[in-house]
Amino acid sequence: MNTLKNLTNKEMVDKIRVYADIADVSYAFFEYIDENEIWGISDKFYNNVILKQPNPRWDYADGTNLGYEKTINENGISKLAPTSYALCVEARFMQDLTIKKPKSDEKEEDEFVKIDNEIKNFIYVDKKTKEQRIFINEEGYHQISERTKKFTSRFILLKHQKNDNEGFSATLFEDTKDNDKRILVFRGTEMNLTEEPADIWADIMLASGHVPTQVNSLINFFLDNVIPILKEDEKINICGHSLGGFLTQACAFIFPEYIDEIYTFNSPGLLSKIKREEDYITETISDALFIGDTALNEPHLLGKAKNIINIKQKLYTNISLGYKDHTYLPAPLNFNNIYHVKTDNDSLAFNNKLYENAIQDLGLDINGNEVLINIGNVDAILNTNVSISSHFLTYTAATLYFFSYLLEQKDNDEKTNNVSLKGTFLYLNDFMEQNYKLIFDLDTNLSMQYNSVNFNMDNKATISPIIYNKNKNWLLLILLNNIKHDFKILNHNLEDEQEALIIEDIFKLSDEKRYTNIISKEEVEKFKEGGCEKIEDKRAMHKCRTYKVVDESSSDVTTTKAEASKLYTYTSNFTRSLSSQDEKTYFMKRSEQTYSLLFDNSTQSGSINLYDVKDRGEIKFGFLSASSSVYVDKDKESLAIFTKDKDIVDIERLYEKIRDKFGVESPENYKVDLFLNATLLKGANEAKDYKFGFTNFKDEKEHDLFENKDDQKPFYYFSPRGDESSKGSLDITNKNTSIRVLGYDIDRGSLDVKLKRANNDEKKEKQAQDREAVNHQSMPLGAVATNFTAHPVIEDDIITCPHGGQVVLKSKAGRSITSNGIPLILGQDFLGSPIVGCSANSPCTCVAHVPKSALSAKRVNDNHALMQDLVHHCLSDKGCTLSIAKKSNLLNFEGIKYVDANGNEVAPKEVQITQNPRLRFFMKSAASQRDNMHVAIYSINGTEYKEPNGADEIVLKESDARDVSDKALLKLFNENFKTTSQRKYEFKEYSLKYGADVFRLNFIKPEYKSKHGINGYYERLSEYENDVRNLIFLTPNQTKDITIKIAKGLDAKIEKDAEITDVVVLQGL
Repeated sequence: MNTLKNLTNKEMVDKIRVYADIADVSYAFFEYIDENEIWGISDKFYNNVILKQPNPRWDYADGTNLGYEKTINENGISKLAPTSYALCVEARFMQDLTIKKPKSDEKEEDEFVKIDNEIKNFIYVDKKTKEQRIFINEEGYHQISERTKKFTSRFILLKHQKNDNEGFSATLFEDTKDNDKRILVFRGTEMNLTEEPADIWADIMLASGHVPTQVNSLINFFLDNVIPILKEDEKINICGHSLGGFLTQACAFIFPEYIDEIYTFNSPGLLSKIKREEDYITETISDALFIGDTALNEPHLLGKAKNIINIKQKLYTNISLGYKDHTYLPAPLNFNNIYHVKTDNDSLAFNNKLYENAIQDLGLDINGNEVLINIGNVDAILNTNVSISSHFLTYTAATLYFFSYLLEQKDNDEKTNNVSLKGTFLYLNDFMEQNYKLIFDLDTNLSMQYNSVNFNMDNKATISPIIYNKNKNWLLLILLNNIKHDFKILNHNLEDEQEALIIEDIFKLSDEKRYTNIISKEEVEKFKEGGCEKIEDKRAMHKCRTYKVVDESSSDVTTTKAEASKLYTYTSNFTRSLSSQDEKTYFMKRSEQTYSLLFDNSTQSGSINLYDVKDRGEIKFGFLSASSSVYVDKDKESLAIFTKDKDIVDIERLYEKIRDKFGVESPENYKVDLFLNATLLKGANEAKDYKFGFTNFKDEKEHDLFENKDDQKPFYYFSPRGDESSKGSLDITNKNTSIRVLGYDIDRGSLDVKLKRANNDEKKEKQAQDREAVNHQSMPLGAVATNFTAHPVIEDDIITCPHGGQVVLKSKAGRSITSNGIPLILGQDFLGSPIVGCSANSPCTCVAHVPKSALSAKRVNDNHALMQDLVHHCLSDKGCTLSIAKKSNLLNFEGIKYVDANGNEVAPKEVQITQNPRLRFFMKSAASQRDNMHVAIYSINGTEYKEPNGADEIVLKESDARDVSDKALLKLFNENFKTTSQRKYEFKEYSLKYGADVFRLNFIKPEYKSKHGINGYYERLSEYENDVRNLIFLTPNQTKDITIKIAKGLDAKIEKDAEITDVVVLQGL
């Protein structure tokens, strides 16, 4: 029980919430209830004739002081309409909401207006007829909020004092649900320097240590309007926000015998030593001769003026006593009936700084109970602790509504039964702090915006991130959107400009009897040790959060996998996690991550997002994307990597982020648990009939991923950079979900994913295939191929044309292989290299022809090395043979020479380049699939094409190309492919819809002068790909239209072609 009239903590929290509403509504302009605007003839003429858009005129005063609806007669028909009382309250409560207004003509564009506490924004004036009407509650337009309905149905408005010349305003209510209790509320500062400068002056006086002259108006109002209506021994409750809270404290020290309960919100304190004692000494009758709008200099009012001075001297006396002894209260005020509510950013009272809460930290509050409300750092300046907007009542009211909603849940309420009110708020604040930590405590939780065509909230992130916006209660908005998403009972997510609707959605959750149960630190500790049994506990740990959704009886909303599949959808990441054989291990590891994030303040563990926001354009804020995150435990030297469908794990970049954030020198030596949904990926054995395909299937029948779905096991497909390289990309598929790992080392078993190769003669087979793929077209008949071993070209070799021009060698694809630190030159590096210093009249400017006869027999980094002994097979753009000054290096590769019967090398014929480079897509639903999928309908940039038997090839016309849409990707292209005087680059994009899947194809198109025209081959640049649906290619020189062959049938029966670049494209991801 709480000491205030034996109320429980739950009841007290709700009562403080009620008084926050009263303090908030004090800013409403209730004069519109009784006063209409009076326009003269000239005003009407100016408005109706001169102005193109007539101004609305308030003409709806009805004197109603209770209720939100009234019956009106319109053209002989009775109908319900909102009362002026309700409209005044609605204008204040919904001030931050933007609403749509009617229009006189359907051809007009929709007009929207921010309510902004302006009641006349509820009036529509027809531009043609000049007639006006209240459009609120009309079908299709804004409806009176539930918050306004409840307030106006409960509180009777007894008296309203609109702003006087001192800026003072007060309103007197009667509470019909609390024994007709009278409540006096004082308005705080209105931030309007032009219309309400008196408020600003009052704040200046207050900040300088003086009692504002509004206290004179307060005394006058209380004497004239409050005391006369009170019954014998009747006391009232008083409250106020900001300056209104200061006036509330002053009222208590002036009229303590009439005051029962006191509530202040973000109020400056009344008690101060410096100048208020001076006020007490210097106050004279002349200071009270003008109060509000009434001059008290007439003889019969001088007595009242003297009385006011005496009353103020009583105030000064009490202030002095209270400042000397902070426990002092003038009788009969009761400490237990006084509550000072302060909004804060972190639940800690001792660390507030002046610049955080400049107004509410002035002075000392009169003795009472301090209540802290953690609303999060709602208006933080990035990388600082500075925040000012937490002072505003909007955040306080919304958070208190949410606290009351939390305590409606039985288990939450029971946890507060044996603690004080302060302990109850600490419990609630800690819960808010846990959620805010997921936003602010991690610099890596800035999440990228997902733009997938098949966007699914549950699969992508906790919520779609909300753009950071000042003066918005967006932290609570994010949390509430998550709760609503779990219940699936509200069909929209509030955007950041709709934060005024937060309270409305809280009402809806309560009406639907759907509640939020807070999970304790002790419960999470148990989950760490033994895993989770209940479905909703698992979902909470899956999302790294400390709450779950329950029904009216406090039962989880789902108790079986079938119910979870229905509520959260069968394809959600969470539902997929429930059917894994590693489920217990997964949820225990998730519980460790949750505990680390929310309860462990040490620096030995933490989490980061899998993706780096720096790779994206505009910074957006959102919860940690728990489905794509990495948990780092420095004590155990372990990593847990949590991935979902379509994720890309870039090992090198991930380790770099861990080094930067956690100071780990060698994260590659940490033990790793890699999860795809809840499946732990530990590796497999290579299938005997599937090169670089790894699985733990027991027999051939089980090899098909589309059979035995409940028992499917992960399939791994490794794509090495070259025959001699153990590094490459690893595609992992499990139950129709897939991820890609970049920079995987098969020998090392990166990320503790161990892939065991089968024993066969693959290397010899590969060498034979590569030899067959070498282009022999330029060789004379009778020539015999013979193998030899020699040095390849490296970056510091000197290659020249016949006229003294030198090729500028720059390794790109071959830079990972070096001789004494000098990188290897591959064929794709050499093609297009600039030639400088050629003395011919028509100089050679670049390398235009690199036949495969000039390259190594073996593949290196997905290409072939340029051989020193075969450089003379290459030509410049003027058709001139190139030559090299051979020198030794540490590298040796096998090449192929063509010799005649006497063993002499045969030179190539005159080269006539007729290259036809193409791409070939192998469309598959899984990397393990051995045949290919084709569709009858596909589209390019929205244009649909039909091929009844499936397309054999797709042509991307140059005229259909678009500019690259991803700004961050375009920036990356410009940095790495710079246009020079010798060569320029274009960056183009196509959207390819193939079946139900949409792929973004980006092409980097080089162009340099060459008499040979198109030459070179397509090269896939997987290192730039940030999404499995985003494919990036470097095209041959001077490419115009792009031809994509579509593989059909079994892979084993598809012939290789030296001019075709093969690409496996996974569908249905």
